[in-house]
Amino acid sequence: MSIVFIGFMAAGKSTVGREFAEKCGKKWIDTDEWIEDTVGMKIPDIFAKKGETFFRQKEFEALCFALEHAEVITTGGGIIETEKCREVLRKHPNVYFLQAHPSVWRERLGDAASRPNANTRSRVELIQLYIRRLPWYEECSNTIIDTTKLSLEETMQRVESKFIGLNGAV
Repeated sequence: MSIVFIGFMAAGKSTVGREFAEKCGKKWIDTDEWIEDTVGMKIPDIFAKKGETFFRQKEFEALCFALEHAEVITTGGGIIETEKCREVLRKHPNVYFLQAHPSVWRERLGDAASRPNANTRSRVELIQLYIRRLPWYEECSNTIIDTTKLSLEETMQRVESKFIGLNGAV
């Protein structure tokens, strides 16, 4: 049974997903990395040269591919922007919404050059974007973990505990 991590930027999706996959010996796909590899461009360049509509279509393709070929899937923060991605996520039994308070975003983001939304928006605009997306994250997930005050180890313990509780094994 696969597990999908969704959430806003800097919530820890990629870090937790990679660690979870390594610890459990499962195949991991990050949808943003898959898009970059498939298109042959970094995400900011895709947004700049091909546009957001093109990117969102590739994001849907990446999600579908990952669900067929991986057991651990991490997504970009905007995966829930399109209805077709939300529809796919709502049908999946193991979608974990990793949530982080805005107070930790900057610290976790570091150099935001690789993140189109963080690179071009003010803190207020990012919070507004998060607030707009929040109902979709909640609607598409069946497990919510607030990572704001958790270490990676604590987050991993919560993910493993929830996953075992729902699926019986890792």
